[in-house]
Amino acid sequence: MMRLKIVHEREHSREHGNIHISCTGGKTMNFPAKQMKPMVFAIIAAFALGALLSAPAEGARKDWPKRITIGGGPLQGTIQFQALGWSSVLNKVLKLNSSVESTAGATVNARLISQGRQDFGFGTSSSISDAAYHGRGFAKGKRYKNLRIMSPVDSSGVQFWTPAKSPIMKAEDIQGRRLNISRPGSGVDRFGRNLMKVVGLKPSQVTNVGHGQANRMMQDGILDVAATIGAPPHPAVASITSQLPFRVFGLGHGKWAEMMLAKYPFYVKTAIVGGMYKGNPKPVKTIGQTNWLGSGAHVPNDLVYEVVKATFANKKDLVLAHRSWEALDINKMTKANIPVHPGAIRYYKEKGIKLPKSAMMAK
Repeated sequence: MMRLKIVHEREHSREHGNIHISCTGGKTMNFPAKQMKPMVFAIIAAFALGALLSAPAEGARKDWPKRITIGGGPLQGTIQFQALGWSSVLNKVLKLNSSVESTAGATVNARLISQGRQDFGFGTSSSISDAAYHGRGFAKGKRYKNLRIMSPVDSSGVQFWTPAKSPIMKAEDIQGRRLNISRPGSGVDRFGRNLMKVVGLKPSQVTNVGHGQANRMMQDGILDVAATIGAPPHPAVASITSQLPFRVFGLGHGKWAEMMLAKYPFYVKTAIVGGMYKGNPKPVKTIGQTNWLGSGAHVPNDLVYEVVKATFANKKDLVLAHRSWEALDINKMTKANIPVHPGAIRYYKEKGIKLPKSAMMAK
């Protein structure tokens, strides 16, 4: 809460005194009393109005959870770094007590949010929208009706990486090789298994270990290639390419990409900028999807409103935590295809963003 302290001082001489206006943060403004007195009340009013507009009402905060849980992802995954940075910003700006839980990723977050065991979580279009809310894919026959969208985050891309000396040059070369698709139940795991079914990919071995362990296995020669889905630069990929010669490639824009897009329309063709990873100067063609911040229907409207507002207002700080936040774009909300949380709807209405009908009402 902003506090104003006004002190009127008269000097011992015959000159008129000064008026000092102090506010939190240690700043003091000094004005000659004779000249500035008429302005004091205007200044006070301006500060008071600013304080009211910038801080949530105390009454509203009483309904907020004392501890807020945020679903992240694997320890060396993009989502986890995004979540940690976001949590830090919210705690600083809104004085929240939020913490990030490392999970297998988007699919687990969707389930935990719907069950009320997480308040917020990061997810992909395929996990939050297509599968979880609509009851398809891993959630077939069991819709997660309590899921709500709050905000877009960025766009993820399918990425593979392998030692530079490997003969694997493109996705089709993974046939008969040892492939890692991250932890069981993760979005990467789901993508990898869908890819195998749709295009007929048959690795000689499929493992489900974290990205850090996959990097060690490739260095030891017991794994050929690893896959992930995330906004570049992916921490695990950036880490290994900065130390050793590794090749990064995508699914491409050829037959396999077309087959995946035909089966799963939430995917789109995209490309990773050349030079994103050391030793990989050329653009990487692949497919990807929009990533979202999800929320549970149980989270108070006022809290969600303040969280969404703080997210867009503090984009610069989020980018410092992870470059992927540069892609934060309010206009992506026009593509939301599951209900948006009422608190978030309030914010987007204020900003003049027209949401689709599918985002306005829970089914």
